[in-house]
Amino acid sequence: RGVAHLMQAEQRFLVADRVAKELSLRRDFELADKAVRKFLKGPWAQVIAQAQLEPDRGTEKAGAKADGKVDVKARMPADMRYLGVVSDLIWSSRVDAARRNRARLARVIPGMLRTLREGLQTIGYNGAASSQFISTLMGLHAQALRAEPDGEVAHRALGDARLDPAADPTGNAAE
Repeated sequence: RGVAHLMQAEQRFLVADRVAKELSLRRDFELADKAVRKFLKGPWAQVIAQAQLEPDRGTEKAGAKADGKVDVKARMPADMRYLGVVSDLIWSSRVDAARRNRARLARVIPGMLRTLREGLQTIGYNGAASSQFISTLMGLHAQALRAEPDGEVAHRALGDARLDPAADPTGNAAE
């Protein structure tokens, strides 16, 4: 059993290495914040690799939201959800670009954080490193949302994300 675990870990590492290379070849990759690039090539590549190695894991989600509506993205295979969040993650880390569409940023933050939390849990990546990355990401989002005319948008989006325990990838809701 220990040997099988070791082989699985090695296989995930090899797949994650390929995923990291593919992510770094994206046209928009170099435009992302440095912390986001590091995250994508590290833990997030591991998350995607894990989902690719276990394709049926995560597809059983009911997809029901608190308001009773069905979350179509939650019904996607996990690897597709995790790859799908990459574009929003890169875009939202670019303060200049995200600032030009604050309404979109406010909409994507909660779902993106839920997906990040879900993915990071699949590889057991939590604690201080996870909290530090999310804090950095939320700082970038706050900069983009903090603006003269839309100050209320920033408060509402960041406040909702902090109050929603599902939006906190560390599992620690704001008190």
